[in-house]
Amino acid sequence: MRLATWLSCAAVGLALASPARAEHIKIGVILPYSGTNADLGDVQDKSFDLYLKLHAKNIAPHTVELIKRDEGAPSGANAKTVATELITRDKVDLLLGVVFSPSAIAMAPVVTQAKIPFIIANAGTAWITQLSPYIVRFSFSMWHDGYAMGSYAKDNLSCKTAATAYTDFPPGKDSTEAFKTAFEKGGGKITDAVPMGNPAQVPDMVCFGNSPRWSFQFGAQAARTLGISEGDKWWIGKFTYVDGQWSWHGNPASGSGSGLTATITKGKCIDKTQADTKEFPYQGQVYLPEGNIVNGCCRRLKPGEAPVGPHGYVPNTPPPQ
Repeated sequence: MRLATWLSCAAVGLALASPARAEHIKIGVILPYSGTNADLGDVQDKSFDLYLKLHAKNIAPHTVELIKRDEGAPSGANAKTVATELITRDKVDLLLGVVFSPSAIAMAPVVTQAKIPFIIANAGTAWITQLSPYIVRFSFSMWHDGYAMGSYAKDNLSCKTAATAYTDFPPGKDSTEAFKTAFEKGGGKITDAVPMGNPAQVPDMVCFGNSPRWSFQFGAQAARTLGISEGDKWWIGKFTYVDGQWSWHGNPASGSGSGLTATITKGKCIDKTQADTKEFPYQGQVYLPEGNIVNGCCRRLKPGEAPVGPHGYVPNTPPPQ
């Protein structure tokens, strides 16, 4: 009901942003309408339709059209495609829905480029909203359940140790981290964490650009700045793989400050600002801690270059103080 109420408010808000006349507002709805997860989409779909039917007077004289598309499998591939179609062909005013976190992650660059609001109705990986200033969530995050389970296991079940098994993709990792945080905060100890599935292996990457000049190195456990005038900084995080795109997300190693997020996609990238124009095999987009978004090229490590260590520093050098 909370989301449905927001749907009405969003429609009115979009209309009021224009001169005082009746507006026809198009909302693109992306939910799983087929396959084994169709029931998850059907429940939300019915709630949207019912609310608009019962509360049409709250929106009048404006009208709302829900243009519905199938989210498809939880890989993100179909969701990214239909989101692009809804924006470019159907000219929707905002996007709403998605059940699966990989769908929302894959759609983030699309809505950022188009500057179209995207309202998440379900996908629970906590850091998705940091991927774009146009994303907001009106549902939940995996931390709501995971953290509560960790606290309950320690405080109510008196568990001293625990082992976790999780699906090796964004929401599974989020749930495990939430459980671990709460359980260890209460004095418990995690003895093992077993990932399930076969994620794509991600090599260390160096990404860089020149407007303004920036450079980062992203690894399996951490990231760091390279050659930044104000001094090197480190973030502790990890890669996830969705629809042919790697996403990296982490938090400051110092424990304070904003997180760092990046997406890396395989595709030709030309760096025209170097003395000799070079072509690189990956495109990168980095969401800086201060809120800016920069675009550039990425490459794998060259022979002899050291990977980022588990604490953000290069092995065989002192860790940051």
